[in-house]
Amino acid sequence: MANTSEIKAFCKAPINATFGLTTDELWKKINWQNTATARFYYWCHDNESEVKAVWKKCQEKGVSPVWFTAYEFVEGYNASLNWLNHFPYRPPLDPVGDCGTTCDWIVSTSQNSSLSPAWDDPGGGTVGMVPQSVRQNGNAEFAKWGLGTIGHVYGAGTAAAAWAIWYPQGLKAEYNGVQNYGNPLAQCVDLIKSWGGSLSDYGAESSPSQDNNTGSNNIANATTGIINGLTHAFSNLLSSVDNILDEMFNEIMELFTKSLSAKSPIDYFSNGILHIKTVYKDRLVKVGLEDKALQNIIDKASQSFKHNIVNAQNASIGAIGQITTDKNDDNDSNIAGGTPTPPAGGSEPANIRNAINQSKGEVGKWGGQCYRYAGLYLQRATGRQIYYGLGGTMLPLRGAGSHAARISTDWDWSGVATSITSQPTQANQIKSGDIFTIDSYQANWGTDVWGHVGFVDKVENGTVYYYEANYNNTQLVYYHSRTVANFLAGCNALIHLW
Repeated sequence: MANTSEIKAFCKAPINATFGLTTDELWKKINWQNTATARFYYWCHDNESEVKAVWKKCQEKGVSPVWFTAYEFVEGYNASLNWLNHFPYRPPLDPVGDCGTTCDWIVSTSQNSSLSPAWDDPGGGTVGMVPQSVRQNGNAEFAKWGLGTIGHVYGAGTAAAAWAIWYPQGLKAEYNGVQNYGNPLAQCVDLIKSWGGSLSDYGAESSPSQDNNTGSNNIANATTGIINGLTHAFSNLLSSVDNILDEMFNEIMELFTKSLSAKSPIDYFSNGILHIKTVYKDRLVKVGLEDKALQNIIDKASQSFKHNIVNAQNASIGAIGQITTDKNDDNDSNIAGGTPTPPAGGSEPANIRNAINQSKGEVGKWGGQCYRYAGLYLQRATGRQIYYGLGGTMLPLRGAGSHAARISTDWDWSGVATSITSQPTQANQIKSGDIFTIDSYQANWGTDVWGHVGFVDKVENGTVYYYEANYNNTQLVYYHSRTVANFLAGCNALIHLW
């Protein structure tokens, strides 16, 4: 996944950056049949000539077709809006002409020197969330990017983009108090990297991606990625300490700006926080501070410290977990369908292996939501399933049946699963064929409120090999691997089918 260095390099890139890709190369790199392509599908029918006509218009206007395409994919399709979900849609349909209008907006915004980062999302109700010290630092860095850059457009136009760079905790509902926001910058970078684009020309430090289809375990590169990941994690932690202390200082100083009113005719003044009493015949003043007011500030700072330390810990686990990559390379000895190491509990049933092996031919193809693909695997293995729309016999529903993180408790697994391990901690608890669920808001897995789900192919040499769908919001099927420690960090249940 995109790191901080790559995201900032992306922001510093000019709006016409090619990222080392021609439009012909870009067309070949995008999996048009198995990718949600937004208006390129609805308006251009994923047709090469129609798509390239839009890209040509981007180039004529001085806008990168690569960035424009990633931006569109991330935004998604809204029938009432134009390209990039920016302008209202007004018929008749004119994909090329409307692209030109949107590109004009991009160019003009990129050259507008009066703009600053969009710190607030008034429509979402998050006004005033970002501390002043963060705003000051962000404004200073934003100014350094200069006019004509992608960051100047994205940072000024989208609050989620500004938060993603300078106040990432603001993307979470637990901070903003409204909803979870996606990180559009990271999503764009991940798409560009998946197409073979490079950000190195703009100052990005390269690090291995977990979604790297080379199938190689290049330890040197992985180690570099770990070091970079840990550096960024603790750099962010140190920055957060400064921000918390600045905010704490400002809140304390604010206590002393509130007016006091007389509470007695001659010698006592208070505002509920501060109180002043004159003593010794009006020649000496005694000032006091209510303990509760100061304690509230300390408690708030303490909570922020604890939260950011946990984030750094999770980010560190995620960085270390990058030492293994996915195994989609046919030349890799650990390719899916290999002979799994028999775990304790006997021989693997044929129905489980057959169901797992069916996924081998689906890697890189559309699988839908992670919940759907896990339901399909379960149906293949047992004849029962947990996803409405697949058909067949559903398991009895006990809960909402909507969050991947809660699959183990939302359904009645009697007669289908032999057992369920909640909050697993040991490698020997993981078996081939297990359906695993990942908790919400796990940094090393990149989950949101919905969590995640997949199923295990095998465990070998301290590594878990597994299938999943909708990794990085692509809705494709992937075959990935993680160290056992990284796999278990965030895994809240293993559903054993044998």
